[in-house]
Amino acid sequence: FAFQRHKTTQDTRDPSTKMLRFFCLLFILPLLVQSKLVPWKDASISYVGRYENLPGDPTCIAFDWTGFQIYITVSNTESIQASMSSDSKFNVIVDGKVVDTIKLEGNNTKVTLLKNLDKEKSYSVQLFRLNEPSSGGISLFYGFHLDDAVKLEEARKPSKRRLEWVGASINCGYGIESNKTNCNGKAASFYENSYLAYGGVVSRRLNADNHFVSWSGIAMAAGFKMPNFYNKTIAKRSEQWDFSKWVPHGIVMNLGSNDQFQKVPIATFKKGYNDFLKLLFKLYPQVHIFNACGPMISGKYCDAIKDVVKASGKSAHFIDLQKTLNPSQFGCDGHPNIGGHLKMSDISTPIIKKALNW
Repeated sequence: FAFQRHKTTQDTRDPSTKMLRFFCLLFILPLLVQSKLVPWKDASISYVGRYENLPGDPTCIAFDWTGFQIYITVSNTESIQASMSSDSKFNVIVDGKVVDTIKLEGNNTKVTLLKNLDKEKSYSVQLFRLNEPSSGGISLFYGFHLDDAVKLEEARKPSKRRLEWVGASINCGYGIESNKTNCNGKAASFYENSYLAYGGVVSRRLNADNHFVSWSGIAMAAGFKMPNFYNKTIAKRSEQWDFSKWVPHGIVMNLGSNDQFQKVPIATFKKGYNDFLKLLFKLYPQVHIFNACGPMISGKYCDAIKDVVKASGKSAHFIDLQKTLNPSQFGCDGHPNIGGHLKMSDISTPIIKKALNW
């Protein structure tokens, strides 16, 4: 039995055929670059925000509070991919600049964050979760897919300044990316962005790391209330947060809008606020607490907060955001838009900076 070569209409020694093969190789070779998974627990990856392993699954971390951040710095790789399960939006930030916003959907998605990178350069990459627990669900992060020859650089060092943002929809950046008052039910999903919210802006202005413990609709003294969720690592699960892991220098709290909406009696609201403030000072004896009121409410609920602040000592501060915005600075469902949050940032930053001597 003799093997007979199949004759083609054009011999492979033909110059045009050789050129075609050359271009095919140029296309295929990049696809053959080997990649590896750098797992979530690798020392080169760092985090800012509350997270934990889910029971029985050490392959990933879970988180659902808005503003959660993942950092890695690499060189000698042509692309960076993340292995994640999430229904949230994330900012992709390179060397401090937002280069893309991605919306994840589904389980264990291998999403390309960056491609066609210069292997000679170093890239500091940050993922920033933009959605709150109710609109983004629980996110799972497994690690980064990088070229086999990647150089993993030293993990980002945490800032020496720490701010925690406790509140409801305003802190989440609910509806911030729209100037329309009616956002057709998309205010907490499509138009939400905690990176652009005043908590994100102020933190960056002051070079502070930040945790967000914020959820739209949450109140201080009504049924769905912050004191019942503040101790949770993941908002939608029961595991308890270890308060010794991350001690803030300042807590910025904006609660009361939903109490007013639900017509909680002032005395009930005032007592609930005072009790929660005492709890925070017990957890963090050295902390400064900045108590914001407005811009969505004003009047007696803000007066109640002022009274509690006045009775709480020199480490409690009042940030007055009542009636500070004009109509053009409101968006979805009467919430501040980007311009509104910048105005709130301008008011809040100097107060926080002065009190913390930053």
